Amino acid sequence: MVNFCLTIFLFVSSLTFSQQIYFCKGYTESGEPIDPFIGNKIEVNQSFTVLLKLREKDFDNNLIFISIKKSESRFDQNNVSKMLRVVKGKNWITFNHKITEEGNYTVSFRDFNKKEIASSVLAVEKPKSKKVESFQTGYFMPNLKIIFCKRIVNGSPAGILEKISLFKSNGEVYIYLINNMPLRSSKLLVNIWKKTTHYSGYEEFIDTKKYEINSEWYDTFFKYRFEKAGEYKINFFNQKELLLKSAYITVEN
Repeated sequence: MVNFCLTIFLFVSSLTFSQQIYFCKGYTESGEPIDPFIGNKIEVNQSFTVLLKLREKDFDNNLIFISIKKSESRFDQNNVSKMLRVVKGKNWITFNHKITEEGNYTVSFRDFNKKEIASSVLAVEKPKSKKVESFQTGYFMPNLKIIFCKRIVNGSPAGILEKISLFKSNGEVYIYLINNMPLRSSKLLVNIWKKTTHYSGYEEFIDTKKYEINSEWYDTFFKYRFEKAGEYKINFFNQKELLLKSAYITVEN
């Protein structure tokens, strides 16, 4: 009887830990979550990413179904059912979403045969009052300077830009970071968001990048290409996913 119970426990455990659902603000190129929401709690109208990652193998099917349903509500405008296509060779998949009504939502993934892969509960709550300036103190490296420029000459930025032109430079820009002390990270994680309208917040997730750097460096840079005009916010994280600094830039036609 003991052996039977142990077998059942190990079987359930293998199912539980073989895949994981994350609710986060973004993800790296290798499918790691960036800024996961603590306790699976987010605010109403908060854009977020649902990240499903398998731990041991790739997906058996190239089509995955995601459903987001509000508890005790069969017909709700926030309920979602979508078909997602898996990129070959990847053991993770993402879905970007925003919920406009508070409540508890069950998020589940199923394969082509409707067999459940994983599920989790997301709590959507009313926004908490906060000071406008409060985000400034959250920076891990508040003295970090971020410069947008046309090129890098001898390791220094040249042709500093306040705006980026799709017509003149095809949306390409060098992003240069310099600090008053070593960056103390072997990786630089970059998370790019865009305003959906001029008066909205930076709610549309655009891209994420990961770069290998030397932890003793005071500065680093990389080249990036914006594909559309708009107002952008760029978050920079270290290897521990602590927010180093945010930068803002406008891209014009």
